[in-house]
Amino acid sequence: MRCTICAHPRRAQLELGMILGTSMRVLAKRFECSSDALQRHSKRHLTPTQRAAILTAQKPCNVDLEALQRSEGEEILSQLAAQRARLQGHIEQAIELGDPRLAIMAEGRITANLELVAKLLGQSIQRHETTHTSILLSPDYIRLRHFQPRVARR
Repeated sequence: MRCTICAHPRRAQLELGMILGTSMRVLAKRFECSSDALQRHSKRHLTPTQRAAILTAQKPCNVDLEALQRSEGEEILSQLAAQRARLQGHIEQAIELGDPRLAIMAEGRITANLELVAKLLGQSIQRHETTHTSILLSPDYIRLRHFQPRVARR
């Protein structure tokens, strides 16, 4: 039986993606192949020497980084949505079991999940404010500077 990845027309891009650590599911979806076939190909056909040769021969400009970033971003968002659905199921189970503490904990995790999604989508903005105060201009400091202690006379 012949390896479908070895026969794939975009084998070089697939191998580069695997070597760079791109998720097998993302590669499988992007290049319309099986993630199991990618796993097998990685184990059986990519020796450490071949991996090193591919990395040293590859120039970063040949990789479609924007497309890869888009597909990875989509994968992250779908994982977060799936996590949120699982957490919602945990909340419903906790309520049925009469465990409010567990339900509250799951609600907190959902909130954290939503905050992360909002940050990834650019819908959450953090603002920091810094205030600088000069002690030299403070009325208390100026009074202290003009204060002349009375010297006790003997």
